[in-house]
Amino acid sequence: MHASIESFEKGVKDDDEAIPPSMLYAWAALQEGIPYFNGAPNLTVDIPAMQQLARERQVPIMGKDYKTGRPC
Repeated sequence: MHASIESFEKGVKDDDEAIPPSMLYAWAALQEGIPYFNGAPNLTVDIPAMQQLARERQVPIMGKDYKTGRPC
């Protein structure tokens, strides 16, 4: 369900438990053209569907975890 825009949207409609609230928030932001900066150590924007949507909408996504010192 994380592999494509179509499969992700189906997961949203089906209320799939594999879609956490952080992914719904990021998805909504990208749909509205709002850049998404991930400051938590989760996989919210690391799925193919999210990256595909960001590319299609030309909206930047970045970040990983503020505490580890990883570059954004």
